[in-house]
Amino acid sequence: MSKPPTFQFGGMDDDDGYYYTGQTPFRKPNESKLRFHARRLISIQTLARLEYNAEVAETKFNRSLGPIELTLVGLGAVVGTGVYVLLGTAAKTQAGPAVTVSFIIGAIISGIAALSYAEMASMIPISGSAYTYAYATLGELAAWIISWNLILEYMVGAATVSIGWSSYFVAFVSDAFGYALPDKWTRAPITWTADAFNLTEDYFNTPAFCILLIVTFTIYFGIHLTAKINNVLVTFKILALIVMIFALIPFVKTENYHPYIVPKNVTTGFPGPSGILQGASTVFFAYIGFDSISTTAQEARDPQVSLPIGILSTLGISAVIYISLSAVVVGVDNYEFLNERHPLVSVVRTTNMKWLMILTDVSALAATTSVILVLLIAQPRVFYAMSNDGLIPRFFSKIHPKHKIPHLGTLFTGIICAICGGLLPIEVLSDMASLGTILTFFVVNIGVIILRYTRKTVPRRFKVPGGAAGRGGQKMTEIGLDRMDETGVRARGGGGGGGGGLGIDQIYQQRLQQLQQITQQQRQQTSDESDGSGVGGPGTGSGSGSRAGSKSRSAYVTRPSTAARNGSGDSKEEIQLSSGASGGGGGGANNEMGNPLDIPHSPTSSPPGER
Repeated sequence: MSKPPTFQFGGMDDDDGYYYTGQTPFRKPNESKLRFHARRLISIQTLARLEYNAEVAETKFNRSLGPIELTLVGLGAVVGTGVYVLLGTAAKTQAGPAVTVSFIIGAIISGIAALSYAEMASMIPISGSAYTYAYATLGELAAWIISWNLILEYMVGAATVSIGWSSYFVAFVSDAFGYALPDKWTRAPITWTADAFNLTEDYFNTPAFCILLIVTFTIYFGIHLTAKINNVLVTFKILALIVMIFALIPFVKTENYHPYIVPKNVTTGFPGPSGILQGASTVFFAYIGFDSISTTAQEARDPQVSLPIGILSTLGISAVIYISLSAVVVGVDNYEFLNERHPLVSVVRTTNMKWLMILTDVSALAATTSVILVLLIAQPRVFYAMSNDGLIPRFFSKIHPKHKIPHLGTLFTGIICAICGGLLPIEVLSDMASLGTILTFFVVNIGVIILRYTRKTVPRRFKVPGGAAGRGGQKMTEIGLDRMDETGVRARGGGGGGGGGLGIDQIYQQRLQQLQQITQQQRQQTSDESDGSGVGGPGTGSGSGSRAGSKSRSAYVTRPSTAARNGSGDSKEEIQLSSGASGGGGGGANNEMGNPLDIPHSPTSSPPGER
């Protein structure tokens, strides 16, 4: 039984332009370092290798999240600072009463990205989110760039939300106990004015720093406990927002909606109709977070189904709440008087309902806490995927033996976020997070298009509506298969078949029959040879390249190479079939099967391509 390898492997022919890469990339004979590293930048991770990595990590994580839990994780990440803080900024300085339209535009843009994420997640249910998707479609360089954009989205995003949490904590203490916390210890010492950083007389944003550390140490004790806490917080904040919407409806004044689209005002600097789009770019941050669901793929039950459900449900529920709440808020109070730090509290205070004021404060604290919680869950898992691929230090991929989380990455993320939340202003952090997210969404959308052409046959439990379906007869460079039974006859059906080509099952059956015929011929030819140089009984073959007597239930067939050497055991032309009773097969058998079947092996056996 082989130990899972610590290296990646080269497995496809040169004419395919395919190359496997990983922690210790495969370097071709007589290849210069410059050419080798240049080729790495555009090399991709195959789906088979990604599935193999997922299987290796199977015992490291707890699969405890179903569709409902994933939806709550998504709502925990989405419903927070965007509606509790940025709503006031977008309405007061950019869109006016038409901020509701800004939320609708933001929902449409995010919805397009959510559909792409859902298809990717159903196709590649592996931790890493957009980083993994970029690696499987655009190559290592694109994956490296996207990984740092995800850092902007998750790590910087968590710091941004902590500043909103601090504002509502100050408001809660004031409303509930009548005590005003000093500004010097609740605001950042750095501000952004006149396109430059400036120092203020404030010392440190202590509440933001403290909440980030508290959440970090909560996450440290495992995903199961964290998910329970998140479920309670999300349920409470959603119910509180619904109560708030219905409680504010009687206080709506129609005159606050006129003019709905505010004209441009040079004196005040109001942008006019163009402010709707500016407001959309601001409140777009409110929808950031649904993609964090895909980072929990290896902790989800039946991820091919539950991940798309969680992603789309999250966006749909949050969009309805945002649009409804923004319409009510600008109707209750004139947009010019909204408080930019905590707009919902300022609106509720005009009603003089103290219970609603306290409920708003507490729900805002719960909402922003859940956002921080999910973002700090997502970022260490991106680090985990990057570390597995050798792009960052290995300690980020270490899993705690008891709590089953990447604990070192979690602590690192939380400490850096706490420092940023205590020192930097919300304007800078929110713009950085939004910029990283937009580029990430773009890459995921491009990745869906690429895989529609290059991986037509890989099963997709969800597809973006309106996309072109694959046709049969295409060149298949990679086909993923399920585990086979003892006879090796069951294959996973592939989407995009039909037209002028054979289905995956038929192709697989033909190749399997050819494979069995070749193996039988080799056994007959070497039946009298038991000196260890050919194929003997189980455990006797020394030159075949197979794992004698292994109980593997996978198969791997590679493309014939023009430079194959029969019987060498290390040729790319080699055909392997490892089953319960077979002791080996001669390496380098002449293969007329054409395209390869790239199939992941179980974690207890070597991956395809290892000799």
